[in-house]
Amino acid sequence: MQIGHRILGSYDTQIQENVKTENNQAAEQSNQAKSSVDISGLKEGAVFKGEVLNILGEKVTIALENKAQLFARLQPGVELGVGDQLLFSVKENNASQILIKPMFDSLYSAQTQVLEKALDMAGLSPTEKNFSAAKELMEAGLPIDKGNMVKLLSQSMKFEGTSMQTLVALNKMNIPVTEANIAQYERYQNYSHQLAGDISQAANAMAAFSSAVPDGISANTLLSLADQVLDIFMPEISEENDAAMTAGTEQIVENAEGEAALSENAVVQGKEGAVTANEIITQQEKNEPAKMDNPVNELQKNIEKQAETGTSIAQKTGLTKGEISNLYNLLGKAGISDEQIQMTLRISDSQEELLKNMIQTLSANGSSETAIRNILDSNEFKKLFSDVIKKNWSLNPKDMKDAKEIEDLYNKIIKQSRAFEDAVSSKGGDAKNFNQNFQNMRQNMQFMEQLNNQMIYAQMPLKLSNQNANSELYVYADKRKLMEKKDGISVMLHLDMDHLGTTDVKVTLTGTNVNARFYLNDQQSVDIVTDNMEQLARQLADRGFSLTNEVVKRQPQDSINKVVDEIIDENAERSIKRYTFDARM
Repeated sequence: MQIGHRILGSYDTQIQENVKTENNQAAEQSNQAKSSVDISGLKEGAVFKGEVLNILGEKVTIALENKAQLFARLQPGVELGVGDQLLFSVKENNASQILIKPMFDSLYSAQTQVLEKALDMAGLSPTEKNFSAAKELMEAGLPIDKGNMVKLLSQSMKFEGTSMQTLVALNKMNIPVTEANIAQYERYQNYSHQLAGDISQAANAMAAFSSAVPDGISANTLLSLADQVLDIFMPEISEENDAAMTAGTEQIVENAEGEAALSENAVVQGKEGAVTANEIITQQEKNEPAKMDNPVNELQKNIEKQAETGTSIAQKTGLTKGEISNLYNLLGKAGISDEQIQMTLRISDSQEELLKNMIQTLSANGSSETAIRNILDSNEFKKLFSDVIKKNWSLNPKDMKDAKEIEDLYNKIIKQSRAFEDAVSSKGGDAKNFNQNFQNMRQNMQFMEQLNNQMIYAQMPLKLSNQNANSELYVYADKRKLMEKKDGISVMLHLDMDHLGTTDVKVTLTGTNVNARFYLNDQQSVDIVTDNMEQLARQLADRGFSLTNEVVKRQPQDSINKVVDEIIDENAERSIKRYTFDARM
């Protein structure tokens, strides 16, 4: 019986092994069948896409797009990794096995041949990443040698997620590949690089400087900081204005000492709960007609009267009537008399003077820290200070006489922003609140400085009559060859304006002939520029130039910033005849 069991057991085991062998053979035959089917349609020169599943020496298993598996032999010297997704070309097909090699997109056959040869000569495997790097070098007109490839691939690993195009562009312009420069270049690619925008954000943050100072500091310290940061951006107040402020204050004191009593309708000011201008006006309207000698009533009438003549306080300071009233009330709550407030407003002929005079008035009055902070934190004060900073950090086209003014402006912005940080820090404030805004602004200017080693390009924040605008200027010439140019010069000017919107102007100067082509967003803007073209022609004629022009509406497919496009496109060589590679190791 035991012998029988052993015989039966052995028989069962043999059957199982036979079944297993037959299954393996069937599976192998099935795979080979799948491979044979795939091979039959793959002639020499055919291209297919696949993912590397397994590599064993020169043998490779490829998953095709239809999920079928292909068993092939890989051309010697090619390095691949499992998971690589590539385009493959068939080099040989002997019906039982095929020889394959990765290649680039067959739609660019001329590129593919050059890239394959370049990568082979450089001893680099034709992976998707290598092809991408080589393609960008090719389109930029740079040699596809081992040195450039290794450098580019190393940068790609260091700055993961950065496109090869960005890395190649920075290398071609000899701009150091850093996180800051990558960020700035990508801002240009995305048309979010406007220096005027950086300045506006920085100015708004700086105008709220009091929020960077902790609560509980003395009123004198807060006023000292305010005075210090205002001094950074403001031209010195004229001696006449200082004298007027001093004389006005002395007159107010003399009047107060000479009066035996206050009238029933006079304003009662004190450290606790000063009556506001609006409250006085409201009470007067209820009880009796306002008397002409009432200071608040005089101010209200003065504002209305000056608004009609075009010389109102609002026009001089940029504040609305409501904002002036709010500021009046805040000063009143700080313990400033109506007569002092009127005098402060009356002698302030600009935003700068109003800010300075308010700080002087608060300092002389001994207002509390809370009252001072309420004024510094007010929308009215921040609006005034922000406008002053923006004005200080912009150029007036009418006053520009030398191109060096642009460089001087950049230097002033950097110097003043650092002085501002130091002032806030010196009073115990946290300057980190402004770091990001300053960083974007400074890095933008530093990036432009590096761009100008290769080309002539500048951004000019402009102060126009009723608006601020960002402008960009690009000269169509190699900076080093500009002086040798004899057949004229072309420039592209880009403007971002509130009313006309995005405007591009290409100007070509040949001798005394000026040709200008305007690109505008809509027909209304086209009509406005066209209607004023004769005035431009006359102004140029007065300077000895003749003008021909064309004003066109920007088409949907057109760029929104032709200056930036010129900077980006300058780094591309589109002719395939310019493609080169260097096989030197």
